[in-house]
Amino acid sequence: MPQATLTLAYNGQRTEIAFGNRTATGDAVYAQLANRPGIFIVSADIFNQLPHSANEWRDTSLFSLVSAPPWNRIEFRAGSRSFALDLDKETGVFFLSKPTRARADPARFELLFRNLLAAQVKSFVNDNPRADGEAYGLQPPEMEIAFAVGTNDQFGVQFGKSPTNDASVIYARRLLQTNIVLVSRAVFDELQVTHSDLRDHRLVTFNILQADSIEVVSIEASENFTARRQPGGTWVAGDPQPMAADPELMRDWLMLLAGLEGSVESDVVTDFSTLYNLAPPARQYLIRSAVTNAAGSVSNRVVAQLDLGAVQGDKVFARRPDEPSVYSLPLTNVVRLPHAAWQLRERRVWSFTTNQITRLTVMFRGATNVLQRNSGNHQWAIISGSNLIISNPIGFSYRLDELMFQLGELRAESWIARGEENRGTYGFEPPGSRLSVELKTGDGPRLLTLEFGAPSPSGLPYALAVADGQTWVFEFPKTPYFLMVRDLFSPLFRQP
Repeated sequence: MPQATLTLAYNGQRTEIAFGNRTATGDAVYAQLANRPGIFIVSADIFNQLPHSANEWRDTSLFSLVSAPPWNRIEFRAGSRSFALDLDKETGVFFLSKPTRARADPARFELLFRNLLAAQVKSFVNDNPRADGEAYGLQPPEMEIAFAVGTNDQFGVQFGKSPTNDASVIYARRLLQTNIVLVSRAVFDELQVTHSDLRDHRLVTFNILQADSIEVVSIEASENFTARRQPGGTWVAGDPQPMAADPELMRDWLMLLAGLEGSVESDVVTDFSTLYNLAPPARQYLIRSAVTNAAGSVSNRVVAQLDLGAVQGDKVFARRPDEPSVYSLPLTNVVRLPHAAWQLRERRVWSFTTNQITRLTVMFRGATNVLQRNSGNHQWAIISGSNLIISNPIGFSYRLDELMFQLGELRAESWIARGEENRGTYGFEPPGSRLSVELKTGDGPRLLTLEFGAPSPSGLPYALAVADGQTWVFEFPKTPYFLMVRDLFSPLFRQP
């Protein structure tokens, strides 16, 4: 009695191979061709690959036909959570078409599609097309995923319930083959997505590297401006005399715009003006990119647009011009968007070296202390002031030089305002804290003054300084402020 018989049919002929016992070494088996004399010894690898049942050679991909169109629609049917995606013929991109039309998030759709392709059948249960679906929780199903051309389903999978003795698997029916199978419950859980889960909530979609200019139009301020990328990759901002924009600020601005995600306030809006103040918008950002047409002419085309409207509590209403929807953005994100060219100014406040310093005046809580730096031994000494005690001159001088070095390379965390009229708004009231640095330069003596006001919402202190003949309010960086508080701004300036 053979262990197995393999029948091959080809070109109208039929060949049977009978496999017997293994040889003594175990790496081969005896075989015989039907109706032919002789017994052969063949590799056991052939015998080992023979299936024990028909199911072993079956396709275990749950959605085996998904990667083989034609289909241009995917529909998830799960009661109130039902939704559909359709292929846009012009762009070749899927969009959410049901229950409301919306952009689909490309990354989330890609993940969903990968999960569909990766879903595997664990075992085959019933191939009878008349099998009782109710026994498997398939009448009606918990969820059905259908692939269609228009409204005509081409292929689909229904999901039912778990067997009573194993909650880790779930029944499913592949409608094209009509067979009932078992799949891991994890497959079912991964496909539990909603219309909202797949929706693209980004307000601005564009390629950061291809943005050539950003125009800011505002009815709430008198200064509209445009930032333009230069041939070398740097940016300038403002008109008619553009100034160099800080590279990090420009990078942060572009990344913030590209990453803005809003919450849907209303899907279909007909009146953008009354409640939302979006017609016209309070502020508008237009991102343009250079496009070359077939004739070789280059034009700056608007590739993305963001409209901002009314502020309501801690949120700001916003919209895209290509949608009838209104979103809301966190106010904390909106305040980080520049609305004036000066906010993009290079963040270096001033520049000097430690060896240029001759004298330092510190004002804190009404007390004034003056320190002088000896140009010979670089030691600091008290000139006037009674509440500063230096018990370790060498250690104090080393620490103060470190602070002066950081002040000489001072960069604002962000520009907040400009002009003397903003003093009261940001807490620059007497007596206040102030630092004055006297410098010796090739052009003669120079005095730089730094004032400190209230803390900003981020926790950093507001600082005020004059740079390029203009008064600036900015957020002061954390590290030099810590050194300043430690070594200079304390109730008693005692140095160990």
